[in-house]
Amino acid sequence: QRKKDRKGKKKKPQKPQEESLDSILASFRQRTKELETAVLEPIDTSFPCPPRGNFTLTLCPTNGLFYMFGGEYYDGSENLVFDELLRWNPDFRADNNDEQDGANENKSDSTDNNNNIDSCDTGKWTRILTPAPTPPPRCAHSAVFHNDGIYIFGGEMATAEKYHHYKDLWRLDVKKNTWEECKFRGGSPPAARSGHRAVAWRHYMIIFGGFQEELRADTRWFNDVHIFDFQTNIWCELKYNKLARLPPARSACNMTVCADALFIYGGYSKLKNANTGAGANKSEGITHIDCWMLPLKPLINASKSGPLSGASPPSWERISRKGEYPSQRAGTSAVLHKNKLLVFGGVLDSEGDQHKMESVFYDDLFALDMERRRW
Repeated sequence: QRKKDRKGKKKKPQKPQEESLDSILASFRQRTKELETAVLEPIDTSFPCPPRGNFTLTLCPTNGLFYMFGGEYYDGSENLVFDELLRWNPDFRADNNDEQDGANENKSDSTDNNNNIDSCDTGKWTRILTPAPTPPPRCAHSAVFHNDGIYIFGGEMATAEKYHHYKDLWRLDVKKNTWEECKFRGGSPPAARSGHRAVAWRHYMIIFGGFQEELRADTRWFNDVHIFDFQTNIWCELKYNKLARLPPARSACNMTVCADALFIYGGYSKLKNANTGAGANKSEGITHIDCWMLPLKPLINASKSGPLSGASPPSWERISRKGEYPSQRAGTSAVLHKNKLLVFGGVLDSEGDQHKMESVFYDDLFALDMERRRW
């Protein structure tokens, strides 16, 4: 979760295209305030405009559609943060002459037209205008799917005028296309943060890591584990003693659940240099290459006897690097397939003189077999 330092930069005069983009965003927010029911607007482009990063893209397994929310776009002079909700239908085919995107939301289109799939446009984007209330604009948040709802937590608003971390939790009803803020009934939610990771497991959401940056304070990096119970709306934190072996704090790691075990890999953080002299107190970036496993079965037994907050936390286990593993890098994407974590791409940044950044980007693919614990 490294961001370019945009502080102290003078704003450049806006170009006509930028003015048009600002007016579009303002119009979008005004329209959502006036809505009573959700409105679906088909998008004719192959990808939403403008491009963006640090959004979430969540698969809804009940209808086969992907939901994109939030994100940010930096045009070289200012940073735009979105509260836009978009939906992507991967099964849409332009040659089907089907203009009713989402009409068969509960049934995936498996029709075989015996055509070359590369010869026609695939996929369809739709903008969803939802009535109030809606989440504020944000990026670097988390999103998980559970029981016909997409839950987003945390994130940040990062513009030239405003910098703020969130700790709110919202639920999108994918059947009604409406938002509601989830009010917890017990426990304490995680501290405000962004760059964290979240997964849904059974009837829980598990939050790990992230960071919190403030203008007049040192950046905090997290390695805590918080669990939200969807059934009771109660938060709890797994509390460890000072001698426990834990993953170092980080953000932007890969995280998944397989066979009732939580796995994390990689990530990024910064550590302040405690040396004296030149460069003292300067933060140095750390690109993590370690992998950890947290067994979740003890939490199942604990939940049967009472709240998770009173349970002894399971122990973290560091997984040794075996096999053909990825080189040092950050910003990888990952997905779980059967018992394997597939890790793709990433970037390795090195900072030179006068803060000049040199980056190496990757397009290779690795698989971590989580049963054999081997790459």
